[in-house]
Amino acid sequence: MLAYLFWHRPLDSADVQAYEHSQVLFHRSLQRSPPVGMRGSAAFRVARMPFLAPPGASSPKTADAPGG
Repeated sequence: MLAYLFWHRPLDSADVQAYEHSQVLFHRSLQRSPPVGMRGSAAFRVARMPFLAPPGASSPKTADAPGG
């Protein structure tokens, strides 16, 4: 495997500092006990992912989609 990408975001009601601290702890645990073949890990905070709807928004229907 060349890379594994996983993205997620905290719930609107989440404590963002606690959420980000959990991410730090997770990556530290990966460093202490890495899976076979792992060469590293990283976590990044981005303001907005252009391919994801904002939290709480419903997916827009398109003309090509069934029922759209």
